[in-house]
This record gives sequence, structure tokens and C-alpha cells, in this order.
Amino acid sequence: MKKLDWLMLVLAGAAAVGLRTWQMRTGFDADGLPLSGNTAALALPVVLAAAAAYFVLSARRFPAQQDMAAPFADCFLFQDNTAVIAGVVGALLLAASAAVAVAGYTLDTSALFLAPVAVAAMCSILHVIFGCYRGTRVYAMALLVPVGCLALFFIHTHLSCASDPNLADIYVRVLAVAALLGSAWQLATFAYLEGTPRNYVPVGAMAFVLAMAAAAEQRSLASVLFFVGCALIELGFLAAADFRK
Repeated sequence: MKKLDWLMLVLAGAAAVGLRTWQMRTGFDADGLPLSGNTAALALPVVLAAAAAYFVLSARRFPAQQDMAAPFADCFLFQDNTAVIAGVVGALLLAASAAVAVAGYTLDTSALFLAPVAVAAMCSILHVIFGCYRGTRVYAMALLVPVGCLALFFIHTHLSCASDPNLADIYVRVLAVAALLGSAWQLATFAYLEGTPRNYVPVGAMAFVLAMAAAAEQRSLASVLFFVGCALIELGFLAAADFRK
């Protein structure tokens, strides 16, 4: 991505975090119901929509289809320290979220559900990153593991939010998991030589922004670690992406 794209990514992520934190603190009454006219609640969807529009338009310079002969390791180089560090730290945060979820488990079933999902995703992500870094073979099946994990997590998130009629309280979380799932799916297509850079970049960018916004909800330490870890993984793959071939 260009420097302007990175600047917009950082600004959109910072704005999303700030507005969601503000909304969680001032946008709900004592019963958890949204307050009408809250500035943060009104501004956050505008920021998210503007960021999505920008990244969709900016991604039009990328090819609609990656070279069919290009393996995954040629599309995501992971030779830059920033990309490697962001991806590895993000994967380790997934493991930390699993440990915190199990250690703090009481009667919350989502804690025990989060742990195996986070560990499986961490192992597959580390395999892909170090495989690209060392120039060894990256197994396509490894990129399907996060897809399956996030699909299960999305279903669980949707079911756990289904009984909550307060859309202002749940929509960021649901969108974040959906964007992460979409990004994981787009990454997996590159392993099968069907990757589409024009589709991956905006989805990956919005997955980062929405994951940071979901982390800003601060519902639990395990949730914060999980979403921050996912955001750093997205940042790592975006930094490693090379579609010039």
C-alpha cells in the first residue's frame, strides 16, 4: 500500500478506537440502553463507512486477479521486520487471550469457546508467517484453519448477540468478526492461486479498523487481547503484501 493508505489506516483505526471508547462510556444509560443524540454513536458509523469507501476506491489500482503462477509466499513476502513482528506478536496475543479466557472462566461459555479457536488460529498463522520468512513451503490447509475458527466464532458471536435487541451495543463486534472472517477467506484464496488483491486489501484494512474498535469495547481482557491480536495479524499481512508481480 502507499504511504497515504497507511496514514488513512492509522487515522481510521485511531478514530474508531476513540469513538467506540467514548460511546461505551457515555452512550448508554444505567440500564445499558443507548442514549439518543450521542455524538460518538453518530460519528462512528460515518467514520467506518468513509474508511470502507476510501479503501475500496484505493484498491482499484490493484489487479483484479493475482498471477495464477504466483505462490502464496510470492504474494506475501514477510521479509520486512514490521510485518513479521506485527504478525508474530498478534499470534502470541491470541494465545494470551486463550490463557486469560481459561484462567478467568466462571460461567461464561464464550471463554472456553474462545480458547481453542485462538490457539488453533495462532498455530496456523505462525506456520504461514515463518514459512514465508524462511522461504519454505506454506501448506494451503493452514490458511483454511483461521477461516474455520473464525466461522465458528462468528456463529457463536451471532448467537450470543441474538437475544440482545440493542444494536448499538453489538454491531461493532459482529462486524469485526465478519470482517476478520472475510479477510481470512481472502488470504486463503491466495494459497489456492485464486487470490484477488483488489478484494483483499479493503477487507483486510477494514478488518484491522473494526478489530481495533471491538477491542476498545473492553468487555474482558481475553476479548481485548483477541481483537488486538487479530488487528496486528491483519497489519502484518497488509505490510507483507506484494502484488507488483
